[in-house]
Amino acid sequence: MCVAWWCGIAAVVAGGIPLQEPRGIAFSIHLPGEVASIAHVRIDRIHGDRQTRGFFKIGVFPLLVAEGVRIECKDPARLAEVLVETGRGIPGQGARGFVEFRRLSVFFPDDEGPRLEAGHVAFPSPDAWQLGSGVRWQVPGGVVGQSENAVLRIGGRDAGWVAGHSGTNSFRIYLLQSFRPSPNPKSTP
Repeated sequence: MCVAWWCGIAAVVAGGIPLQEPRGIAFSIHLPGEVASIAHVRIDRIHGDRQTRGFFKIGVFPLLVAEGVRIECKDPARLAEVLVETGRGIPGQGARGFVEFRRLSVFFPDDEGPRLEAGHVAFPSPDAWQLGSGVRWQVPGGVVGQSENAVLRIGGRDAGWVAGHSGTNSFRIYLLQSFRPSPNPKSTP
């Protein structure tokens, strides 16, 4: 699906060729064998940057940044598929990956605001997204929470769970709380 798109842009950044800054990118996610899309993804702009280590930007580690990523999931019960397809083909997944999202928001139908927001997203593995720089979530019933960092599970039996620490308390939130029964209801606050 968007494998070629991610790989093509990453090759430009990794090859050191100056990257034009594409703006206003939008695409739909379609699964094999299905006519209707399951989500829309919008990206304000894509640009190159340098990875940071501590407080320092390291010039030899290029970074591809998708800024202002908005994922609009049409069917919340299929969120895991949407996130897997959005991240499919992101090169450099792992501890020193060279792709990141900044200003991520995930929307479901009929929600007044984003279900999940994060200032920064890294991709440490194919089944988890590392959220940082301020994470905010909202689940039906008006429950709103925030944390500096969290992990969003996008694959396996934990798909749809956000977990992390806020102060001295740990939390585990199921984003699909109102759309299907939680697989582990005792873990939700």
